[in-house]
Amino acid sequence: MSGMLTGALIGLAMGLVGFFAMRTLARRVELPETKQVLNIAAIVDLALFPVLGAFVGGLATGD
Repeated sequence: MSGMLTGALIGLAMGLVGFFAMRTLARRVELPETKQVLNIAAIVDLALFPVLGAFVGGLATGD
């Protein structure tokens, strides 16, 4: 498995953990603006971590 793929998979795992943590937190807050911001941040987190993981994995292994 290449470094980019490994980094992307690790980033996906971290993104999923962050996604579910922020969604759980968003359910607990009372302000609708805070809920909206946490939901948007969760989606961005889920999309960004695999990309960053692939980039860092490629840099670390020289791919």
